[in-house]
Amino acid sequence: MLKISTRCRYGLLAMVELGQRYRQSLVSVQEIYRKQRIPKFYLEQLLVKLRRSGLVESIRGTRGGFILKKDPRQIKVLDIVRAVEGPIQLISCTKVNKDTGCRKIRECLTRPVWVELHEAVNRILTERTLYDLMR
Repeated sequence: MLKISTRCRYGLLAMVELGQRYRQSLVSVQEIYRKQRIPKFYLEQLLVKLRRSGLVESIRGTRGGFILKKDPRQIKVLDIVRAVEGPIQLISCTKVNKDTGCRKIRECLTRPVWVELHEAVNRILTERTLYDLMR
């Protein structure tokens, strides 16, 4: 079964919450938790990853919180997924350099399906923006 991780789903939900308040106010972890019911400890870890990737900015203090660093129209869903998950690799034989460790890569009859699926997922996640998710 192909499965999208909880980390990925929660990361997108947190970003939607921040996107809905873009240029209005800082959003606290507590506010995101209240609206999205993402466990706080988990949410804090995701926000650290999103901050390190340059998608969000954090402001400390009693009135602190998080805010998007860019317009939601400029943030691709792929950027968010990569920030919380790392590179997307559905199956190792879709790597561009083909150094997969698989001895059958050259004659593998199923590889074209995996490459096509990998490309489709990347295309969809690149075409969609945070703004698209918010609408």
